[in-house]
Formats: sequence, structure tokens, C-alpha cells
Amino acid sequence: MDVDEGRVTYSKSGRVKSLLTADDLGPGGGNSAAQLTDVQNRLRDFIILFRTGGEYSYVYLEALKDNIHLGRNYLEIDLEDFKAFERGAPFQYGDLIREHPSRWLPVFEAAAQEAARKHDMFGQLDSHEIQIQLYWKTKPCLIRDIKSINMGKLCAVPGIVVKCSETKQKVIHAVLQCTSCKSEIKQDIPASLASPQLPSYCQANTNTDSGAKCRPNPYIIRPDRCRYINVQYIKLQELPEDVPTGELPRHVDLQVDRELVAKVRPGQRLFAVGISSIFNDAVKERGRKAAGVRRRYLKGVGLMLFSPDGTPTSVNANFSALRPSGTLLWNTKQEKEFKELAASPTLYEDLANSLAPSIYGHENIKKACIAQLFGGTRKKLTDGGRLRGDMNILLIGDPSTAKSQLLKAVYGVSPIGVYTSGKGSSAAGLTATVGREPQSNGKGGGFYLEGGSMVLADGGIVCIDEFDKMREQDTVAIHEAMEQQTISVAKAGLSTVLNSRTSVLAAANPSMGCYDPLKSNEEQMNFKATIVSRFDLIFKVLDPPDREKDARIATHVVGLHRGGTHGTQVEGKIPRSVLKTFVAYCRAQIITKLGADAEQRLKDFYVETRKSAFAVQKNSDKSIIKITVRQLESLVRLTEALAKMRCQTQATAADAEEAIRLYKISTVDAINSGVIETALDSMQEEAIVDLEHKIESKVPIGTQVSTVTLVATLSALGYEEDIIQRALLVMSKRGILKYKSHKRYITRQQSAIS
Repeated sequence: MDVDEGRVTYSKSGRVKSLLTADDLGPGGGNSAAQLTDVQNRLRDFIILFRTGGEYSYVYLEALKDNIHLGRNYLEIDLEDFKAFERGAPFQYGDLIREHPSRWLPVFEAAAQEAARKHDMFGQLDSHEIQIQLYWKTKPCLIRDIKSINMGKLCAVPGIVVKCSETKQKVIHAVLQCTSCKSEIKQDIPASLASPQLPSYCQANTNTDSGAKCRPNPYIIRPDRCRYINVQYIKLQELPEDVPTGELPRHVDLQVDRELVAKVRPGQRLFAVGISSIFNDAVKERGRKAAGVRRRYLKGVGLMLFSPDGTPTSVNANFSALRPSGTLLWNTKQEKEFKELAASPTLYEDLANSLAPSIYGHENIKKACIAQLFGGTRKKLTDGGRLRGDMNILLIGDPSTAKSQLLKAVYGVSPIGVYTSGKGSSAAGLTATVGREPQSNGKGGGFYLEGGSMVLADGGIVCIDEFDKMREQDTVAIHEAMEQQTISVAKAGLSTVLNSRTSVLAAANPSMGCYDPLKSNEEQMNFKATIVSRFDLIFKVLDPPDREKDARIATHVVGLHRGGTHGTQVEGKIPRSVLKTFVAYCRAQIITKLGADAEQRLKDFYVETRKSAFAVQKNSDKSIIKITVRQLESLVRLTEALAKMRCQTQATAADAEEAIRLYKISTVDAINSGVIETALDSMQEEAIVDLEHKIESKVPIGTQVSTVTLVATLSALGYEEDIIQRALLVMSKRGILKYKSHKRYITRQQSAIS
């Protein structure tokens, strides 16, 4: 019995019998039977005879043999190899596959199966279908650029995986049975999203007598006798850098089957080689299905992951190991320019000045952001643990100090970046969410996992503006992502761990709007200590009145609005495009470790700081700053980043000194800038004790009052506002009072002592 697959028919011997039309063969029509036989033989010869020279002589023949031996029934083909194999030929068979993949991929798979049988690769096992997977390093076609002209052709589409369905089984060879006469027929089902169409009448009963006829629509599917393949549906989203300003990212559905199933997970960046196709979805206009309107999707025939250097790497490790990796982001000439740039003695200052050159000042913050872009080195320990190399930075301070502009500048320079606002971000939007697939019968389908911003920014930077506006339960959700760089999900029966190897650059305002030097950081930073400790550097961004500085800033801003005149340099020394590519190059190619002198300097600083801190604490009641192991790891990452930007594999003592300097002027300075008067005299202490009784009388248990109203009421009784704030802070630490809505309201709780 013959098996019909599309329009190509195979007998039991596996030889081609029926033919495609001349139009499907491309150039040189005529005798289509001879052409079809010639094409299949030519594709078989390509698999058997193609050589790359050297150690890997017959690449595809050896790969096919290894795959079949390991039970992997696929063969991955690089389309560019057809050019080398058919050099000088008037007709390229690779063009047939690119222009008519739906017609010629089955022929290619038959040629692979014939080559395997010819070399006795199956042995005593039954022969299996060989899936052809395509690897294609070509100019990518963006999701929004897929048009009608691409229908039915191969496309290489870049994107981020945001959703993966569970593995499902799809019937490709169905056995149908008539419910009236019990006769059976066989039907091949195309491997597409279209639903199978069952015959409306019995094909075995040809009796014209109405009484002996079978009923209409008599066929049912016999599931136990059908043949299936594994399929998976993937939702692919445009890369953030490919989305035009002001527009939403586009999506496309990707269907993969057989050996391509379960190869990717949410958050991974990939090139999907697929056939641009359409299916009849329920597209409705005014409540009715629109005639002739179809929904596009990609039928995946190959998957290529983004490697850290931007190179497309096959999802099959054995294929990528056979051939050199090409580079999409830079060439040999650019690599030489990068090494010359790294050798510049003013590289550090040039990089900092080229980041947001329109922003005046903030030199140290820019240097820290540059170090964050390059990052440290990720390390895998012998016990299986991992140490992160990505840095987290927090900017907190007055409004109108260009914090948001700095975040935008870093987001624009980062090779992989996601920008979001704290007020509009939820825990699920930042980490991951679990949804349920709809089904046509109205019942919910299986569950799927969809990655959030920190998953999509894997390998890059997440810029979170208005960090102080985030809800407490949302900030708790990113604790694991900021330190362990993973996101654990255990919902709806799904238990998995997603990678979130990303840096976090956050900007926040003090709880009262502006930074008050008379108040402690605890009063002004509306954050938990657990989230603050995960930031490697914390910069306090203030706007104090300074006549000379204000004049320089005014000159700079006015010069920007007048088109960059009066000596105002808007463009940095290093162009933005070069800086972005240079960052990607260093992150991908340079692996930096601590040198002996740098390691010794960091150890000495850690020991000396802790020793002096405990000595001060022993002889004084003044609050001190302790350095912990977490801060020591921050210094290591910062030191490695400073060396990596110079393309050095070992960090020096000078890098360690600069890292310590940045740490002192950021985190240490921000924490040390507490209350100016650290000690209270006896009268102030008595006033605070008296104030506690007054506050308890003004705020009954379980009630909520306005903070401004309460402070005004107590001020009218003759108490100083600073003493009132101290009393409120003490009572909140004891658990008697609780702030709500960013300290706009106060609620009194039951005292733990009473």
C-alpha cells in the first residue's frame, strides 16, 4: 500500500513514484519526473559527499550516523553549505528549499532516509523517518516585517521565547472507521495547525439504495491505530531593541515538532528558521467570522540560540561542535579597533563621558554604570553552586537630578536591556506567570509558563524607575532574581527554575519626596533591609544649592537647547553604536580574574574595615558601618569589571583601589549620611518619652490617621518636628505604629509589650 504525504508518494521500497508540478521545481521546467528524481538523488549525494576538509571530512554522513546510533532521528543542515557544494552549477538546489520548503523538505527527508539505508545505519532496527533541521545564518527577518510575499517561504526570525506550551501529540496518519458498515480507510494529516477534514460520506459503501447507504458523516478516528508526532507551540516576541519607539512588541506563534520539541524555555533568545504559513483562526468582525482573513504562524524547521557573543548557535550541541561559530555583531576589523580602544590610557574617562553626554556631572555614577555594563565574571563552584558576576546599583535622591535619564542611557547602550517603571510593574510581570491555554470547547487547556521582564533580560540589564513606588510584595518577589539569579516557579502543578542572569539598575526618591539631611536614611528610605543589601552600590543623588555648580549646569542645559553651541559637547568621544558593540564584545570574549595584588588589597581592606568598625563600636555608642561578605563580593565584581573594560584577563591593584573608592563614595557615604546629631540630650529623651504617651492618646488602637495632621497637632502642643519624627520612628521600630501608603498614614497596632 502506498503512503501519501502531501503531493509526494512513496511506495514500500521508499522510491519516489508520483511527481510534483513543474512550477514547484523552480527554474528549468519540462520533464518533472526526471527533475524530481534528479533532485532527490542530488540531495542524497549532498548528504553523503559533502566535505569541509580536515578532521571533519564527511560532515553530514558522520553526523547522520552518530545521531541514528544515539536514537536521534534528525539531521541538521546548514543551507550555506549548498553554495560550496554546488559552486559553479547553473542551478542551486538550496534555492528550491528556500523558495518551496513545504514541497521539498519531505523529498530531502526521503533522501536522508535513503542515504542511511544505503550505508546500513539502521542495522537490525526498523528504519525511521529522518527529520531535516535547517541552520541558516542569514539576514534576519523581523516579526513585523513578515508580509504576504513571505508566505510559503523560509524565514529566519529573531525573538524572545515568552511562552512554551506543554508537549502534545498530533496525529499524522489517521485510521478512520465508518460507524455504519465498520469499514476502515487511512488518511494522512498535514503537519500544520489546520484541523483534519473527515469525509462526509462512506467511501467503502457505494450502494445507491438509500436504505443500504451509510449515514452522513459516518467516520470516527481510531486513536489506538493512528500514528502521532510530538508537537509544541511557542510564542515568540520581538527583541526589545527591534521595537520602534512608542509601539508594542509584536508576537508570532511558532510550531515545532518531532526532535525540535522541548529544546527552548521562556526567556531564551533565538533565531527561528520556519516556513511562513497561515491557518483559519476565528478572526471575527462585528461578531462574525471574517471571510478570507487568516492568521499567520511559523512552522519551525530549525532553531538557533543566541550565544553570549550574539552568534547563532544550534540547539543541537553535536552540530555546533563541528563548525566554527560566525559572528553577527563584529568582524575582524572591528575586533582590532576594540583592542586599540582598550589600550587607550584615557579609556575609563572616555567611556564614562560617552554615557549620556547630555547629562552634566555625575562622573562617579557614570563610572559605576559603565562598570555595571561590563560586569564581573560568573563562576561555577565545584559543589555545583554559582557566584553571580552581575552588579546591582541603586540611585536614590532628589527629583530633577537626571536619574531617569541615566537609566534610559544605560538601557540604550546595553546589548540586552529592559526598561520598566516600578508603579506599573507587578511581581508576575517582573518574574514569571502561569496561564492556561484556551480550548475551542470552552474548557481550559493545559498550563503554560510565560517569562517576565527579568527573565527576558537574561544576560543584560533591567532598569527599574520609580523603585520606591513598588509594592512590598512585588519587591520581595525579585529577591531571588537579584542574588541567586534564578526565578523558581511552583504554580498550578508546574515546578521549574528560570534563569535571570541580569543586572538591576534602580532609581528611587526618598519617602518624603526630597532628601532631608536632618533625618536618617531609615526615615527616608522606604525599603526593607533585605532588598537594600542586594545592591552592590547605593548612590545618594542630591541637589544642594551651589552658585558655581548651578551656573555651570544652567550653561550646559541652555547650550543643549540652543543646538549644542557655546562649547557644549552633546556627542561623546565614543559613539553610542560603538560603545554598545564594545560592551557586547568584552562581555562575550573577555574572562577576567583577580590578580594576586588585587586579591591581597581587597582582603586587607575587608579585614581593616571590620577591625576599625568593631573598635569604634566598643569605645563609642555612635552607629557604625560594618562591611560584610556580601560587600566583599561586590568589590570583587567591581574590580573584575574595571579590568574587563580594558580587555585584561587579570585585575590589578589599581582596579581594586578604584573599586574601593567607588564603594566608599557611594554605599558608605549614603549610609553614613544619617542624622547629624547622633546622640540625644536628657531633655530630648524625656520629650520623646512624653511624646509616646501623647501619640498613643491621639491614635487609638486600630485607627488610621494622617501623618501630616498628627505632626501638626503635636507641633501645636510645643514639640519640635525633629523630635516628633524621632518618636514616630522609635514607635514604628517597636511595632506600635505602622506606616502605610508611603508614610502618608499611620496605624496604631497592639503593643507587643502589653
